[in-house]
Amino acid sequence: MDKSYVSLVFSSALFKGLGDEDRTVLEKRFPSMIRHYPKRSVIFSSGETTQKFAMVLEGEVVIEHVDAFSSRHILAHVGPGDVFAETYAFLSDEIMPVDAVTPDGADVLMLDRTGLFSPCMFSQEGRTVLLENFLEMSMRKNLVLSKRILYTTGKTIRSRLMCYLADEMVRNHGQSFSIPFDRQELADYLSVDRSALSAEISKLRKEGVLMCRKNRFSIIMKKNTAL
Repeated sequence: MDKSYVSLVFSSALFKGLGDEDRTVLEKRFPSMIRHYPKRSVIFSSGETTQKFAMVLEGEVVIEHVDAFSSRHILAHVGPGDVFAETYAFLSDEIMPVDAVTPDGADVLMLDRTGLFSPCMFSQEGRTVLLENFLEMSMRKNLVLSKRILYTTGKTIRSRLMCYLADEMVRNHGQSFSIPFDRQELADYLSVDRSALSAEISKLRKEGVLMCRKNRFSIIMKKNTAL
């Protein structure tokens, strides 16, 4: 197994703080747990149930919902070290309403909910650490979903876009930052039409409110900027 993967896993929100003995137990199982998915692979499909969840090791995974009218809505972007599908693994009778798709291919660590929390897997101390990490991780994800609700409640495309970009500016501690979406994915994430979003971005650029190149944005701080 790639050493960088080992470092990533044990510094992740889920496995941070595990003792050496528990780390050794998990590391021995890594080779059988890694899965490679090529471009546009569906890792988990809507309509199915699962007892497994996964951590991204390399690449990215998008959590998306396609409605009855074939409209695509992006709910989350998952990068290296992040976990996805854990809610459905723990509520294993719940049918997944979303797809987990890798746009450009990804390596993931496939985790079994039953095995991971089995007394045979880790020490008592290890299971306590894992449960505490899991709870904190779940709370942070709940916060992310709450923010997305805030982003999509704006009545105009401008208000949705600027609300999202303003949060990204704060999160990145600077007026210039990169977002994890291309233009279509950003439109899907904000639940707006791509053409209308592009038009609004062009207006904001002409007004001197922001600058952008692909997924790189810079917000120009001006007084009385209308959202």
